[in-house]
Amino acid sequence: VNQLEERQEEPPLQIFILDVGQGDATLVIGPDGRALLIDGGPPKTGAEAVLNVMADKGIEGVDWILLTHYDTDHIGGIPEILETLRPRVGLIDRGNGTTEENRSYRGYLETAAAFRITARPGDILPLGQGASATVIVVNGRYSDGRRIHLNPEEENESSIGLLIRYGNFSYFTAGDLPGGGAPGGYETKEMESWAAE
Repeated sequence: VNQLEERQEEPPLQIFILDVGQGDATLVIGPDGRALLIDGGPPKTGAEAVLNVMADKGIEGVDWILLTHYDTDHIGGIPEILETLRPRVGLIDRGNGTTEENRSYRGYLETAAAFRITARPGDILPLGQGASATVIVVNGRYSDGRRIHLNPEEENESSIGLLIRYGNFSYFTAGDLPGGGAPGGYETKEMESWAAE
């Protein structure tokens, strides 16, 4: 009974998967209140969803913003978010170079320049009370040393894969990292299962 009571008193790790329509945005709140925003959804919708949820939950800021990759449905809301919200530690992305030379990417580079940190495999973001988020893969490089040759025309292959852990709980998120197979007849690389090993 004492062990059960102790577990119930542990502060929770909270993960909010936000409704941004076509796109991704996830807000992670560590047990001690440290906050990580993963992606910002598409333009307008993403910023609206992120900022509304933060206001509803009484979250005043984030420690990190992490962008899995540079597709518009993941970074489009970031310039608008940065008008209101500055990361306390930094904005983590996969580094320079992409074929996604669109308005969202250019807007992101203009607004995020002062905060950018390039992710490396094995980087750890401490979320408090033993909770953490670890970069498992970025730009086809895995934290165990394996590498996959990337197609420079495939932005999804460069996605950051992040493993969030707290006690016995694990949560993996990886932007649009391909998982193999042929959706719609288009063959993709098997990269996701490597990250799960």
